Amino acid sequence: MKPKPLVKNAGKPKGFFGKLMIHAMNKEHTPLSLWGLDHLPEGQYRAALDIGCGGGVNLLRLSDFCNRVYGLDVSPLSVEESQKRCKKLIKNHLVRIELGSADHLPFPNDSFDLVTAFETIYFWPDLAACFAEVYRALRPGGIFLITNELKSDKDDPDKYAKLHEILELTVYDGEEMTAVLNSAGFADVTTHSEGEDWICAVARK
Repeated sequence: MKPKPLVKNAGKPKGFFGKLMIHAMNKEHTPLSLWGLDHLPEGQYRAALDIGCGGGVNLLRLSDFCNRVYGLDVSPLSVEESQKRCKKLIKNHLVRIELGSADHLPFPNDSFDLVTAFETIYFWPDLAACFAEVYRALRPGGIFLITNELKSDKDDPDKYAKLHEILELTVYDGEEMTAVLNSAGFADVTTHSEGEDWICAVARK
């Protein structure tokens, strides 16, 4: 059975069904995103980057406590939809949204106090290279927040085999994320879980 068009647009939304997926993710991922943000350490976050910004709702949330927010997405449609949602903030030079990918961040070293990734690392082509790029772009002491609604299960390794086949999606657990984060240079990593699948990782440079 072929995957439904809406499902196929999870990783890189495009066209009519991509727009439907973006609006669905904005709504359905809100509880998860808020839960992830609750685990941010207290501190001053002047500049933040959201990788895989999708429909832009998390850019709005980040703008509540960050002086400047950047969004990045591999989907031109997602960039367009995020720009529409953040139109006023863009006009006031508080938000900037670009097309790009996690493995080649178009930003100088030490650019951000905070980098976030909500429901997106599943699709990153080389996790180690992408985490190394995030490390490079963070200022010393900066935070990398990863928030996912799916995590792998060693007792059921085929749990997400169908999703992997359809979307070329890879699901990680806390130990796997921590190991790759450590290899990228992050020395202070903590993970949090909620229910059966929700997971977030907080890593400090």
